[in-house]
Amino acid sequence: MITDYDFYKEHLNVILTIASIKCEFRIMKTNIVIALGDFAYVHPKLLAPYTRVPTVQGQSPDG
Repeated sequence: MITDYDFYKEHLNVILTIASIKCEFRIMKTNIVIALGDFAYVHPKLLAPYTRVPTVQGQSPDG
């Protein structure tokens, strides 16, 4: 696993683009999903802009 923050910052767009392509690259996509899981655990703040947090309508942000 590569845990270098700068490497992920530079290549995250490419990784997400490859993961979103509708082709039959199952093995590559599987490896990317596993790597993104590791990445989200090690550097969650860098991945945050690419994720959506589900919210409940009518609920205040404070809970």
